[in-house]
Amino acid sequence: MSLTQFGSVISYAIKLETRIAEFYGQHSKDGGIHSEELNRRAQACLIRKRKLEQSRRLNVTEIILESIEGLNETDYQLGWTTATSEAINFIEETASRFYGDAAPKINVLESHRIFERFRKEHSSLTSLV
Repeated sequence: MSLTQFGSVISYAIKLETRIAEFYGQHSKDGGIHSEELNRRAQACLIRKRKLEQSRRLNVTEIILESIEGLNETDYQLGWTTATSEAINFIEETASRFYGDAAPKINVLESHRIFERFRKEHSSLTSLV
């Protein structure tokens, strides 16, 4: 699916953070070596989700006709099943790439800043080994 409007991009970002939070939350309960880290990451995802929802509410009048080109949902598919270090690192790289690709295309200043901050948050997480 092509992400062609600001509303669809921000909705996808909310869905992305929700899915990542659910995945991390589910796997943080298994008692593995990364359980605490996954729980922290799940909580950070939920915070980002709330900020995205707030941005969508505050900027609803500015986003109605905001057209966006060059973003496709299939480019950011996560497709994980287990919480291996490789899967977790892939998730963070994909989320960072999504926010990095989307931020320059967003003309709503506050939302643009949020996407840039979220790109940095995802990319600054330490890779798990």
